[in-house]
Amino acid sequence: MPITAPLSADTTLASDTCMLRPVEASPQPDVLAGADSTWTAVPSLEEMARCYGGRVAGDSLPFCFRNNDTITSLLLLLLFVSTFIVSHGWAYFVSATGEFFQGKRHDTIFDTHGEKALHGGSILVAQTAVCMGLLAFGFLDDYYPQQLLEYSPYVLLGFDIAVCTAWLLLRVGLFQLVNNILFEREACRTWMNGMWLILMLCGLLLLPVTLLAIYFDLNLATQQSALILIGVVSEILLVYKSYITFFRHKGGILHLILYLCALEIIPLLLLWRTFDWANTFTLT
Repeated sequence: MPITAPLSADTTLASDTCMLRPVEASPQPDVLAGADSTWTAVPSLEEMARCYGGRVAGDSLPFCFRNNDTITSLLLLLLFVSTFIVSHGWAYFVSATGEFFQGKRHDTIFDTHGEKALHGGSILVAQTAVCMGLLAFGFLDDYYPQQLLEYSPYVLLGFDIAVCTAWLLLRVGLFQLVNNILFEREACRTWMNGMWLILMLCGLLLLPVTLLAIYFDLNLATQQSALILIGVVSEILLVYKSYITFFRHKGGILHLILYLCALEIIPLLLLWRTFDWANTFTLT
């Protein structure tokens, strides 16, 4: 086996071949401190860069919500605001829940809470859209990771939140338009209050799922299970509210199925096709 000579102060790294060569006269010695040391100093970053043609290899850090101050501030704001709304509007939620299962409207409930309930509900509905957008961004990042290499994550996140907001507005708008044409005004108001309550509860339930997914690495399968559970419960409540408000007459079940298929399935398919088209368009 060949014996190699130990490195000494007379050798250093060549700038073009990364091989050891004798040191010429240098005003600054590279020998490590110590009287008996015969080993050269560790090559500096500049020397390594010269060896590799001026470049040093490295991997770019992936975009992460937990390390982003803007996203963290937004989630903390939503958490504080939702906690404030629930703590100060607890009486409203109890009264609205009781009215939801009775199928009729009590003027005293909404006369008492009125404007505060409206503002709080608007914030919670907006929170629903934001949480849906954040979770959708995580799902699409897992299935289409190439997007972040070509587009800014803020642009993609803003697009996801905008799509979810448009879907919610379209859904509520279609329901309100059809209800005003087919049913009495008082029944429409009762049903819309129930729909408003369901959207607020979805916003409250989606926020913990979003926080767990971002800061505690909640796996994708568990996220999907939680979202499916929230969606199924909200649809059951919506079916119940629609039945006791509009479709208690003979043949109401058939009308209820047609009603929900037209006003729930179509917006849901539009939401899915929009995400699919956007990802196909951005990757081509």
